[in-house]
Amino acid sequence: MTTSPSPSPSPSPSPSSSPASPETRATARWTALRAHVTQTRTLGGVLGLLEWDQQVTMPSGSAGSRGLQAAMLSEQHHEREADPRVGELAAQVLEDAELELGPDLPDGPTRAAAARVLLRDH
Repeated sequence: MTTSPSPSPSPSPSPSSSPASPETRATARWTALRAHVTQTRTLGGVLGLLEWDQQVTMPSGSAGSRGLQAAMLSEQHHEREADPRVGELAAQVLEDAELELGPDLPDGPTRAAAARVLLRDH
């Protein structure tokens, strides 16, 4: 079974450093969730392109290897979509929605809406 990168919570501060602020932790969680969703959607797009090519232009002698490629990518895509850490991260992002994370990130209601969609679909 192959493993794929998954979002991970922000690193724990070392004993000698001061604890991160709630905004810093919320930013790290939002960034990890967004990266995971982007990578998962990209993987789904590649899988869709392989399937399209199989139906439209692929030579018939390539079916065996294309089937193996599609199966591997499908497994990785499913693992990413079903990863329980994504649900946990989305729940944390939803809890963080009341925090202001600065002008470079979406506002709280936008982050909350994205987290609710992920929780619904997860």
